Amino acid sequence: MALDKVMVRAIRVDASIGTLSWEKHELQPVQVDVDAVVDTEALLGSGDLTKGVDFSIVIQTVRDVVTQGHVELVEVLADRIASALLAATPARSVRVEVRKYKACAEYASHVGVEVHRERTHG
Repeated sequence: MALDKVMVRAIRVDASIGTLSWEKHELQPVQVDVDAVVDTEALLGSGDLTKGVDFSIVIQTVRDVVTQGHVELVEVLADRIASALLAATPARSVRVEVRKYKACAEYASHVGVEVHRERTHG
């Protein structure tokens, strides 16, 4: 078994996110980092990208989830992204960090949440 980490950093998407009244009516930029742990043994032996985590699928999955509609909590968005990535890829686990930049902009460069999720076996 060869467990490796695939990383995609700073995926940029405009999101409808937040609990403040202005956030419900204005898109704001978010950035998402993803780490996906995957057994790459089959990929390394065959070169078959379907046996690994495809960067473009990670990016498209993140963009699809973020643009599905308004989400009040960053925690909910990060959880939804993690669940979607586990469904769309053979990753054993994912780490998803979501950062937003307009909330608390007067006092911090960004705020965000990091979640870790593992594939459950039935």
